[in-house]
Amino acid sequence: MGVGWSMIIQLARMIWKGVRGWVVSCLILADEIAVSLRTGDLSPYHVA
Repeated sequence: MGVGWSMIIQLARMIWKGVRGWVVSCLILADEIAVSLRTGDLSPYHVA
């Protein structure tokens, strides 16, 4: 017996929420880095 459609849809929604959260987190991080580079808070040539 196969898996019901409701179970497949529920699983797809859970996966989508996880992927969406990951993408949003990456975009927020990239935006923060871009702002820091523009304002000079973070140098593109960091020398230790």
